[in-house]
Amino acid sequence: MLENQPPSEPTSPAPQTEDIQWERVSQRLDEYQTAWMSWYEGAAEEPCLAHFLAGFTGSARDALLRELIKSDLKRRWQHAHKPRQVEEYLREFPELSPCEGLPVDLIYEELQARLQAGQQITDLQLQDRFPHQADHLRSLLGGVLDSDNTTNPVTTLCSDVSLDSSSPSGLFPGDKVDDFQLLTHLGEGAFATVFLARQLSLGRLVALKVSTRVSNEPRTLAQLDHSNIVRVYDQRQLVDPPRNLLYMEIVPGGTLLDVLADVRKTATSERTGQLLLNSIDQQLGACGSAPPESSSQRNWLEGAPWPLAVCQLGAQLADGLAYAHSKGVFHRDIKPANVLLTPEASPKLADFNVSFNGGRAGEDPTDIFGGSLAYMSPEQLEACHPVLKGSPRQVCEASDIYAMGILLWELVSGARPFSDGGRASGTLALIQGMIDQRRCVDWPALSQQLPEDCPASLREVLQKCLQPSPDDRFRSAKELARALRLCLNDRCWRLLHPSMRLPTRLILQWPMFWLVVAGLLPNALAGWFNLLYNRIAIIERLPEFTARFEKVYWAFNCTTFPLGVAIVLWAAWRTQRQLRQDPSSSAIPAAVRRLLLFGRFVMVVSMLLWLLSGVLFPTVLDWGKSIGAGPTFYAHFFLSLALCGLIASVYPYFILTLLAVRWYLPALVRSGVVAGPARTDLRTIHSLNRLFLALTALVPMLSIWLVVTFRSDESWVPIAISAAGFLGLVVMLTLEKIIDRDLTALDHLAS
Repeated sequence: MLENQPPSEPTSPAPQTEDIQWERVSQRLDEYQTAWMSWYEGAAEEPCLAHFLAGFTGSARDALLRELIKSDLKRRWQHAHKPRQVEEYLREFPELSPCEGLPVDLIYEELQARLQAGQQITDLQLQDRFPHQADHLRSLLGGVLDSDNTTNPVTTLCSDVSLDSSSPSGLFPGDKVDDFQLLTHLGEGAFATVFLARQLSLGRLVALKVSTRVSNEPRTLAQLDHSNIVRVYDQRQLVDPPRNLLYMEIVPGGTLLDVLADVRKTATSERTGQLLLNSIDQQLGACGSAPPESSSQRNWLEGAPWPLAVCQLGAQLADGLAYAHSKGVFHRDIKPANVLLTPEASPKLADFNVSFNGGRAGEDPTDIFGGSLAYMSPEQLEACHPVLKGSPRQVCEASDIYAMGILLWELVSGARPFSDGGRASGTLALIQGMIDQRRCVDWPALSQQLPEDCPASLREVLQKCLQPSPDDRFRSAKELARALRLCLNDRCWRLLHPSMRLPTRLILQWPMFWLVVAGLLPNALAGWFNLLYNRIAIIERLPEFTARFEKVYWAFNCTTFPLGVAIVLWAAWRTQRQLRQDPSSSAIPAAVRRLLLFGRFVMVVSMLLWLLSGVLFPTVLDWGKSIGAGPTFYAHFFLSLALCGLIASVYPYFILTLLAVRWYLPALVRSGVVAGPARTDLRTIHSLNRLFLALTALVPMLSIWLVVTFRSDESWVPIAISAAGFLGLVVMLTLEKIIDRDLTALDHLAS
């Protein structure tokens, strides 16, 4: 129980730096907020400002006093509890009144609190109460009520913005409101209180949100049906006293705010997905619920590193956000307290209290506008600053993505990326300081806040979310969700975000050239080896064929090689042309399939040409000879050409498939041509890899069998063939393993 007594303070505090003084000021402000909460619950007396100034002197006392007054003004006007005017504080603390008049920042805070409480401010009131500051206040407010009661919309632009989240409804557990029995207090926001309640007519438990403020939230939530958005049942409006009741599904696992409290208490090295489960289970136990017995997500989280657990949460949240955006709804107040957790550890977006629904006719972005300053994008902060030219109309999808970036950064590191105004005194100075921090960011220094085990992929995603310009952030929440899921698979991320070194740039810049080289080089080596073997093993035994052999050999090679190259180039050009069409074209999936299976196509073309040569080469060579070569001659030529054809076909398959899987397909995904490969294509490549690897293993065995069968007199021939075959097997086995890992990573993308 917190008693309303002066906080303990050393009688002779040691000298402290300005930074430490400000930290003590912030701590004292937190103690003041806690004292107010205790008073709401009836556990203490009403806080006295003077008690919280004990032990402070000089500039630190002045800064603390001003912040205490601003918070006190806001609470009293918001909750209609003995509202005070700024003059009353000045009579109590005369040191605040300088010779030039009343402090403008305190006057502005009172006016904002009154606007938020629903009061009107007229030009006559400003002139009567603050004649010396009236002009300055008009410029800060952006307009006031004229004599004809017309209002500049900027006057109430930020009336919904709050720096704290207390807004007691005057109701307590045990009370009965309409058809609902209030059971326990779940949370509070700037405009409403949420209770666990029993709906008496249906006998079911609901989350009941009670507010005195009418908003579009019920209509907005009613049209959003997504597993990562809180589902609303219905709403009721009471007249006496005026209250708005919104009842929705219960999400009993607490909020991300509860998780953050545990994150900050846990050492970085000890944070895992189990931390999230422990926080949820603690909340379930508090409301008498048991954790689910079986859950695939909970099982995965138990051993997941903390950054990956955050990626999973973020991807699901981004899914819900993308769905809301697709319906024209912008949340505009994403923060940990507005993310509820299910027992299965799935997050749900809640509190669309200040959202904008562009899908509903007649709704204007400036009708309801607000949020939590600490999670706002630069453009949203500018819209909250009366002097700057920002507009709520600029606060849309990109602003929600920015808020998601701050939320995820805070979850990973335990602290928000920005200090939110530092020692700025006054709301306007605070907002300006926050804008400056977000506009001028030292990324290397900022990234040091993230723990060492945070993957580079997640660092890059968070940095992109927090870009000052909306154009530099993710184009959509759907794209953000996809990027976060890629972070769960490091190899898939590296495939889609390679380091653009010289080899990668060369491969991507001239794809046609490398396709031809990959297909032609093994064929050329096999052709050279076949020439050497046939000369030694066949022609030297038949000297009458020597002169004709050279002519026929070059005639066949000058025909089959250009023909093969032409076929490969034609197929590659056709595939490339189709991939350059509009991404929505129906021809794109077929073109992607041809790209992935291009190695198989080259293998078939190459093998057919080699087998055809195996039949025609000895026939042409023996054409017109009177002695006749016999079947052994034909068989020996055919088998030697078939064996070389196997080498010249299987080896290019692995090289071309590696090019397609590692470089060309990821480049298409990065450019937006395709979202990812089809899983059926990936399974086909897996099967082909096993088949062609087996054929590669046959090469050295068939080579030895060929030499032994036809009894070559040269002893080095079987040794050379066997060594080359085994070396090729090792190389192809290595390539197959690399391709297999890449396929597994791409399967993550496809799923």
